[in-house]
Amino acid sequence: MFKKNVLLVMLCVKALIAFSQNTISDTINLSGVEVKAKHVKRADVAIHPLQSMSQIELKSITGNTVADAVKMFSGVVLKDYGGVGGLKTVMIRSLGSQHTGVIVDGVQISETSTGQIDLGKINLTNAEEVSLQVGFNERFCQPARAYTSANVITIHTENPDFSKKDTKISFGLKSGSFSTINPNIAWQQKFSEKLSFSAYANYMHTKGDFLFKLKNVQKDTLLKRQNTDVNSISVNTKTIYKINDNNELSSYISYFYSDRGLPGAVILYNVFSKQRMVNQDITASVTHKTTGNNRFNSKTILKWADNYLRYTDGNYLNEEGFLENYYKQNEYYVSQAISYRIFNSLNLSAAGDFFINTLKANQYQHATPTRYTGLLFGMIDFNKNRFNANAQLVGTFVRETTKIGEPAPDRNKLTPAVSLGYSLSNKPNVKARAMYKKNFRMPTFNDLYYHLIGNTELRPEIADQFNLGVTAYIDAPAYISVKTDFFYNKVTDKIVAVPTQNLFEWSMQNIGIVDIRGLELQLKAEDVKFGSFSISEHLNYTYQKSIDITPESPTYKHQIPYVPFQIFSANTIIGYKNMYLSFSSIFNGHRYILNQNIYANMLPSWWQHDLSFLYKHDFNSFSANFKFEISNITNKQYEIVKCYPMPGRAFYLTIGIDI
Repeated sequence: MFKKNVLLVMLCVKALIAFSQNTISDTINLSGVEVKAKHVKRADVAIHPLQSMSQIELKSITGNTVADAVKMFSGVVLKDYGGVGGLKTVMIRSLGSQHTGVIVDGVQISETSTGQIDLGKINLTNAEEVSLQVGFNERFCQPARAYTSANVITIHTENPDFSKKDTKISFGLKSGSFSTINPNIAWQQKFSEKLSFSAYANYMHTKGDFLFKLKNVQKDTLLKRQNTDVNSISVNTKTIYKINDNNELSSYISYFYSDRGLPGAVILYNVFSKQRMVNQDITASVTHKTTGNNRFNSKTILKWADNYLRYTDGNYLNEEGFLENYYKQNEYYVSQAISYRIFNSLNLSAAGDFFINTLKANQYQHATPTRYTGLLFGMIDFNKNRFNANAQLVGTFVRETTKIGEPAPDRNKLTPAVSLGYSLSNKPNVKARAMYKKNFRMPTFNDLYYHLIGNTELRPEIADQFNLGVTAYIDAPAYISVKTDFFYNKVTDKIVAVPTQNLFEWSMQNIGIVDIRGLELQLKAEDVKFGSFSISEHLNYTYQKSIDITPESPTYKHQIPYVPFQIFSANTIIGYKNMYLSFSSIFNGHRYILNQNIYANMLPSWWQHDLSFLYKHDFNSFSANFKFEISNITNKQYEIVKCYPMPGRAFYLTIGIDI
């Protein structure tokens, strides 16, 4: 009843806002004016660290998931548990994956059980842009939730373009190593000037049974990875209805299903595993946007999500010799955001969110928790001449109940953020920037209530982020940008999850206080012309030292687990007419698998090199594109997570047709 009342109130507020907008009674048609200028990228003028990849960059890289894109960004460590079908999460500037929010078309993906979003589940085929914001989100009129994470990955899917025709249909098929088959289809339809619809469906099957070398003292043994098969299907639909020039209503529905094996840790020559995981996620959201001549804007979001997970282990050591666990999460979410431009140089933005999360499981004495979260957000942005300033404040209020056992204590927290920028020069454009943000991360349901591991007295994790940097870019004769950032993060009561016997069971460690210091260097040159050829180059380097500084800790001043000291990535794209050749490299320096920094706990550094070739051709009534990929060209054998070998060299061919 309470949920229904909240939704009813929000709908009434939206109705008042919609009807209060002044409708345009007269229309003046102006002749078109062509303006020629190079587009200045938002990432090069932002007063906080921001990186993005365009659609052509996304299509040029190897792989087709968000994980394949973000691993190229500076400061990102991809934690990949086994390659083809393994879970893929990220650690950004040494902050755990629970500190990273993932937003798709303005709506954040929720995961309150583990707090980790599997980026391997999000397909890039219809993505238009992927960006990473570190510490800050300066966009106006966003849900309060979009400002609560230390880092935010944003995915914008392709907006339908009906300028030439009202119906567009696309087919694609990717196939290659490890018996991989990945067809997809997209349909975009304009029904009227006000109503349009788009749908996208993707299916993937792979055995994932790659060969790897198991090193021994006397000789290497060639083994085949087992229980790595994946079958998944995803369907997304988007409907847009333009009420009038100032109001737009849109709906988004997504369905995801996967059935996959979980490859076990390779210990003592044992590659056998019978663990499996089935996911079924359904999300539906409705968004209403109001724009008032760029002065007043509002956005309302209603969302419902249902996430089902089934985990089985056919070789579990109990009386039955079999384990079967169910987990069902639900989220009911409502958000209201507004922004108002007082002057050209002064903008205000505010938002309020309320959401309910539930978790049910078939475990013995499971707490069956329910979490009620309220968020209030306010932002003021000032932009005058050479000076930029942005200040934000988020209030987080959490209450929990359980059906069995004591719930976690109430939590109330205010988290401020401020970012400043000053333009030192116009030609070239050079800007100095500084940022501070305090972050508040609630322990996940698994941290608090997981059988035998959960602890309701677990303290929330606090992360203070500092950044000081300089950016510069020139737009002639080519677009070249350079960024240098020094960062310092201090994490209090850090919670670390480390896999134990399999991918699903974790041991929780509260390290205490972590000191993180680092340097990021970025160089990007785009569309440098050499006759008919063009070259784009993107280089990223990160050095970070993330040590435990808890005074009484036995690992005082030791590097925390799975954080490499150095990260490097490079991506080169050579274009010629409708052809693009891309070569990318990633380097992760050595890191430790446990808190104690001894040689026995060290994982060696690794390089990976990928190559792809993309060709597009327009025929009379349709266009076609062909893409050939080679991942891990040198067939390098390496591990990102201890005892989980990564795939060697692989080949893929993709054919796409747009009608």
